[in-house]
Amino acid sequence: MISYLSRLILFSLLVVILLTATASTARANSGTLFASGIGNPVDSLKSSGRSPQGNGVLFPAHPAAQPILWAQVNDDGFGSNNKEASSMALFDGYLYVGTYYLFSGAEVWRSSDGTAWNQVNTNGFGDVNSTGAPAMAVFSNTLYVGIWNNITGVEVWRSANGTTWNQVNTDGFGDANNKGAYSMAVFSDTLYVGTSNFTTGAEIWRSPDGAAWSQANSNGFGDVNNGLINSMAVFGNYLYVGTRNSTSGAEVWRSSDGAAWSQANADGFGDVNNLIASGMAVFDGYLYVGTYNLFSGAEVWRSSDGAAWEQANVDGFGDATNLGAQSMAVFSNYLYAGTNNITTGAEVWRTNGVALAKLYLPLIQHQSP
Repeated sequence: MISYLSRLILFSLLVVILLTATASTARANSGTLFASGIGNPVDSLKSSGRSPQGNGVLFPAHPAAQPILWAQVNDDGFGSNNKEASSMALFDGYLYVGTYYLFSGAEVWRSSDGTAWNQVNTNGFGDVNSTGAPAMAVFSNTLYVGIWNNITGVEVWRSANGTTWNQVNTDGFGDANNKGAYSMAVFSDTLYVGTSNFTTGAEIWRSPDGAAWSQANSNGFGDVNNGLINSMAVFGNYLYVGTRNSTSGAEVWRSSDGAAWSQANADGFGDVNNLIASGMAVFDGYLYVGTYNLFSGAEVWRSSDGAAWEQANVDGFGDATNLGAQSMAVFSNYLYAGTNNITTGAEVWRTNGVALAKLYLPLIQHQSP
């Protein structure tokens, strides 16, 4: 009869073999492996201030979060002074990214493979005051870009080929206090645009043809502190929008008809420091929402039903200077997220949504030999 000591030795050898095989596979697939239960890589990253590059496994800050793989795919700032990758869209085989560039105007970049990029607009669409391109959407085979302009108000531009552009709205939708078009989505054959308005509250405008526009919500959803509609996405049978609220934290609202709205999250996802629901995307059966957090860095939250939420990244992707997950898009089976980073420049991260599986070791109970 095999003794208890022999069984323990055999089991230990089996565990070593399993861990070695798991580590080898992880190194081959992702470049870096942090083993669950062996040290705490999150604490190491936070204490060192390092942001891991490549395909390192990032552990979440909250127990319910799902760790997933990310890798940066652009040069910081696209090689220039772009401080934010503000918007993303997939159009005609290209991934487009809109930037924030304070001094010479917003830029629009595109890539056919997700790694090599080139600019496709003149800075600021010819107006140096058009400093940001915080929203993009594809509607009726045309790419739309929403612009921030602090002087004359929000602008909406569109292109049928990704390189030739024209404006399709009146500045500010007739109100210069509507400073920027921060979000866009297509829902029920209608294009929706969310604005920033800190005077009377954020507004949502919609158009059936991209030219004639009407307002679709009450200002700020009845709260002037909801000053921006930062993000939009269609998930299930609802249009979801995310707000900026510096008083109680970011809010997520949804509507089944584009006219009647209800809140879908707890304020700030339970943290008042999550000021903005800054990016949204639907990927692999989940609605993802990126936040802006000045203290701990950007958070990414996700929900399979639009009501129950869990965090899906490490705060700031391991770097607290990544303040916001400003934009999100799906391209070639990856979810991309663009960050706000005024320290080292905008970053673009991506994930295939695969969670790192935990290895649960069975309990060995002592038995008499």
